[in-house]
Amino acid sequence: MWKHLKIVLTFFFTLSIHFCGDFFTKELIFQRNLSNLKIKGKSLLIGACGFKKVCSIHKNILTISYNQSTKKIKIPSKKPHHFIYHEHFLYISDTLLNNILKFDLDNQQFEWFFTDEKPLNFPKELAINNNNGNLFIADYANQKISTYNQDKKEIKFFLYRDKASNELAAPLSISIFQNFLYALYPAEQKLIKFHLKTTEILSEYDLKSSKPKLFSKASQINIDLYGFLYIFDRKTKTISIFNQSFELQDKLLNSSYFYPKLSNAKSFNIDTFGNLYIQSKNSVYCMKVKNEELLLQNLKHHYKNSNLKVIISQAKNLLKKYPQNKTARKYLLEALELKIAGYIHNENWDMASIILKESLKISPSDKSSLRKLRIISFKKNRVWIMDIFFGVSLLMIFLLASYTLLQYLFSKPKEPKDE
Repeated sequence: MWKHLKIVLTFFFTLSIHFCGDFFTKELIFQRNLSNLKIKGKSLLIGACGFKKVCSIHKNILTISYNQSTKKIKIPSKKPHHFIYHEHFLYISDTLLNNILKFDLDNQQFEWFFTDEKPLNFPKELAINNNNGNLFIADYANQKISTYNQDKKEIKFFLYRDKASNELAAPLSISIFQNFLYALYPAEQKLIKFHLKTTEILSEYDLKSSKPKLFSKASQINIDLYGFLYIFDRKTKTISIFNQSFELQDKLLNSSYFYPKLSNAKSFNIDTFGNLYIQSKNSVYCMKVKNEELLLQNLKHHYKNSNLKVIISQAKNLLKKYPQNKTARKYLLEALELKIAGYIHNENWDMASIILKESLKISPSDKSSLRKLRIISFKKNRVWIMDIFFGVSLLMIFLLASYTLLQYLFSKPKEPKDE
């Protein structure tokens, strides 16, 4: 009886998600290829390692899942804490051996990042700069974030000194987005934003004094492809989502109907495809966050600040994923209109024409843009005709002057008549 009841409830639950999906900003997806990652243990590292590949590490076993196939590899790590993927390599931090294990996924060969000296002391999370391959290490006991190039040389480090105690703080979780490095300091419950090149502290966010009160024991941060910051609180079992200005955008609650598995959450990770992996007590779940609403809220924020370049870029990204979003279309057209006006004012007809054509692709029936394009085409042609006329005039003057000069030089002087 219970079995049949369970089937019926599952059926209606599936129907409710199917018909009511548009009313929710998030949806939960259980991927089949994650079923073989179910474990009975306290620690598991989970994340993407290439296209459609999922890697997990439990104790010293690396599991690589691809479609329905699974491969398990024993790694020479004693206590893995965190790993990242970059260009066919996995970088795994080991808090017991105070080293970073580098694993080649193609050749399946291991090497330790540090062989002679081991400058690290209890390394926690890792991040990598995709532009140059520099490795960032949250060196917890050394109270700094160290940056190493691929030649294994430390090129810079990031420090944060707590204002209350005037002592260096220990970083736990780090993440990179564009030119910024974000670091979580758990003892102080501070989120610090550094400039990636200068190591300067740009801003800090006190998680304890957040309004509304969101955090009790923040333990992990991550950033998705669009720059949204995910902060996991180990005590309250919630994931709060912020934009780049530290403004709350959304919150995944452990009591939510769609997120019952967060109540046992240990850690999480986000891959470049927007998948949110949550490690529960005995299982791994993959959650897909619909970020249309998040992207739209971020776009509105930049729209208020009239940042044309960012508005155009973010509106295009949003429309690429959600072509029917009317607000993004409206903001993009308005931003392009302002850009066109600037080019017309500066008489840059070529750029004005390019942007107008781009605007017409978005809204082909816009009569105003069509009229402007005709006017700009006329002005461009007029300038072109004037240039030709001016060039021909100069050529004629040059030829006439040359002819006169040649005539003067080569004409025979008239001989005087004999009287």
